[in-house]
Amino acid sequence: MRRIEGGFTNREMMRTVARLQAKGGLRQKRLSWLDDSLQTTETGDVVYFVGCVPFADVLLAGQIEDSVLSVPRAAIQLLNLVGTRPVVLPNEVCCGLDAYLSGDTDTARSLARQNAEMFRTVGAKTILTSCTGGAWMLRNYSALGLDHGCEVMHVAEFLAQRLVGVRLPCGTAVWPSSVSAPDGTQERFELFRLGKIAGPDVVELAKRDAAWVGCEADGWLPRDADTRERIDQLIEKATEAGCERILTLSPRSLTSLKFVMRPDSWVKSGIEVEDLVVHLAGLIEESKK
Repeated sequence: MRRIEGGFTNREMMRTVARLQAKGGLRQKRLSWLDDSLQTTETGDVVYFVGCVPFADVLLAGQIEDSVLSVPRAAIQLLNLVGTRPVVLPNEVCCGLDAYLSGDTDTARSLARQNAEMFRTVGAKTILTSCTGGAWMLRNYSALGLDHGCEVMHVAEFLAQRLVGVRLPCGTAVWPSSVSAPDGTQERFELFRLGKIAGPDVVELAKRDAAWVGCEADGWLPRDADTRERIDQLIEKATEAGCERILTLSPRSLTSLKFVMRPDSWVKSGIEVEDLVVHLAGLIEESKK
């Protein structure tokens, strides 16, 4: 495989995966990261939608530190902690977000049809995901003429309603996450959805600022100058607020920030970057010691 710097971009690699999945009939090996410590089931009310993370983990190896598979692992660990054994689909396909927002509705519809059928087959009523962009797409399958009839939530929102006595520490900033739909509307993940987990001292970056950096449908690694500039602005804002860490709400945002925080990057900042649910899992593990 050519290196990303050689012109074979991460955006096109992931879109190629989606187009291949849209053809249907693929038997995937996408659950090797699951181990005996994570309890899942084959049918049930709650589906944890993993998304493109297993593919991104392979395609972006060497580009960032750590594995993005820590995100679904932490999500299932905490779901188990609150008494939920989710269904993890062995052959789920891309949610279709990139294809839909780029105007490739045929690909998006094929992906949505396959996922919706799997949701019905396992008896799902609630779909959880660690990606805000994926959650938006799954909620909006009706725009493609499909209705799976399930409630869709970011897994952090689901956990916030069930975890007791867990709160993000002071010095925490949450990276903004939003999707701009083809009709011009925009949906953001508002911090109030995290309830008591996010106290008043948590900094919500770009809360009222439309000039945020969007990673949801623009590749997994930021490489254009405009995106870099907006990332710089928000990291500077977190630094000025005295934040020690930035927590993300999607694997794409996580990989983007990890990429710009690497030692040879143009960004020089000591702020820690972590997925929000991974951080929650760490807080709970620390409290047990």
